[in-house]
Amino acid sequence: MQPNVYCKAASWLSPIYVSSKDGNLADIFPTLVGVAISPLSVMGTSGTGLIAGNYKKEIKIAAVVGAVSAAVLVASVVVYRLTRK
Repeated sequence: MQPNVYCKAASWLSPIYVSSKDGNLADIFPTLVGVAISPLSVMGTSGTGLIAGNYKKEIKIAAVVGAVSAAVLVASVVVYRLTRK
């Protein structure tokens, strides 16, 4: 899949084509600085939480997996300490 097609499907801005052979480097530095200052601007959001909103289900699953893993770890440590005597 071409980068411009992928970006369009994801509702992102189109990529900047850079060619040192053609001398097409004029727009790259201001764009890099702008992205470094505000990375969410490239994804079409202004920091309003749209990215997190798109992944609510995945975030919930990750939170549940993390909580269960922490509970299993704590339980394992407690059982190990109690049975070690």
